[in-house]
Amino acid sequence: MRKIITLICALVAGLAMLSSCAHQELNGKWKVLSIDQVEIGPDIFNEATLEINLAKGEYYGVTGVNHLNGKVLIDKNRIDFQDGPMTKMAADPHSMEVESAYIHALLEAESYSFENERLLLKDGLGNTVMVLEAR
Repeated sequence: MRKIITLICALVAGLAMLSSCAHQELNGKWKVLSIDQVEIGPDIFNEATLEINLAKGEYYGVTGVNHLNGKVLIDKNRIDFQDGPMTKMAADPHSMEVESAYIHALLEAESYSFENERLLLKDGLGNTVMVLEAR
């Protein structure tokens, strides 16, 4: 009986490790290239980025103006960015529009895929809401 319990525990631990390993390509810092098919140019206040840390289950971002972070949940190709704290700086109107689109895209993202070494965040209908490239 003890051997069976030990075997089950080892199997569960192994599956948990496999699950987290499957998403390792998400780990790291990403530069935002486009949001809702609109290219993000260099003319915003700060470079828009997203960093994912799977070990902590957290994300950190720069919206183009402010910094934000929160919890990120991953299951297969599903992704869920949970609301978290954000700084409250102001910038020029264009940068503020990019920030608004960035936040909206993160909240709309429900799945992800990779294409040509780029991370694609997609909404519930499968539409790409954000395109990112590794930094």
